[in-house]
Amino acid sequence: MLFLDGARFHLLIVGGGDIFPSLEKIVFQNNLQEKITLIPKVPFNVLDHFTRQAHLGLSIDKPSVINHRYSLPNKLFEYLHAGVPVLASRLVEQERIINHYNVGTYIEDHHPEHIAQKIRDIFDNPAQWEQWKENTKLVREELNWENECKIIIDIFKQVERETVS
Repeated sequence: MLFLDGARFHLLIVGGGDIFPSLEKIVFQNNLQEKITLIPKVPFNVLDHFTRQAHLGLSIDKPSVINHRYSLPNKLFEYLHAGVPVLASRLVEQERIINHYNVGTYIEDHHPEHIAQKIRDIFDNPAQWEQWKENTKLVREELNWENECKIIIDIFKQVERETVS
């Protein structure tokens, strides 16, 4: 946020954990109180309200270990189901979904200047952003619990048939 215009951009971070006190300290030390709002953990319905107000979701986890490289964060689905395009790191499964549905773009590294430039680029191209937003509708239709539970039930039925045989 040091590299973004506070009149144009505001970052909302909702959550908790061990990192939150460090984030509060960083915001204060860099005088970013006007650009960043930190909110402790909230119930899902409150989080969903915040998410639906967002213009861009960030999923920029570092692939520091193999588990992270292949992870698929819940926040990705929360953003997309709320109709919010994403800026993400290139995690294997995350990239697969973003590419397949064309709902966002990627950072190439975690340098703050680079991330800020990617955010500016996204909002300097409103037609692309609108297309990504429109494409999130297909994610909601296809990647949801109603569809996924059918797959799980079919797997259980197959295991049951193989066990009985």
